[in-house]
Amino acid sequence: MLTDIEAAFKSLLVCLQALKMYGPVHPMSQKALDSAFEAIAIVLANRQEMTIGIVGEELAFEKEILFDLSKFLRREILYLKERNIERIAFFYGLSKEELWRFVCFIAGPKEDFKGDLQVALSFIGIEHVSIGKLKVDT
Repeated sequence: MLTDIEAAFKSLLVCLQALKMYGPVHPMSQKALDSAFEAIAIVLANRQEMTIGIVGEELAFEKEILFDLSKFLRREILYLKERNIERIAFFYGLSKEELWRFVCFIAGPKEDFKGDLQVALSFIGIEHVSIGKLKVDT
C-alpha cells in the first residue's frame, strides 16, 4: 500500500511539472494527468481517502515518514510549502476533471495562496480534494 501512495504522490507532482513546462493542452500534460489519476484511483479503490502531509521538509503518510520520496521531491515539497500547502487529501469519488482543475490551481502563482484555500477549491468546483496546513492534535 505504501508503494501505491508514493507512486500516486510522485505522479501528481510529475503532472504538475508537465503542466508548468508544457502548458495545459500539450499531450505530455494530458498523459501525466492520466498517469496521476490512475495512480490515485488505485489507492482510493481500497480506502476512502489518501492524505499526504509535509512535516518540516519530509513527506508523511499516516505515521510513516517517506524519507526516500522526500529526498527525491525536495524541490516540489518546497514549492508546496511556499503555497501554504502542508496537507493534501484526496477522497473517493475524485474525477479526472476535478484532479486536473486541482493541478491547474496549485500551478498558480504563490501570491494566490492566501486566505482559506479550501474555499478557493470549492469556488472552482473541487469537492474531493482538501488542502491546507497540518492540524496538530493536542
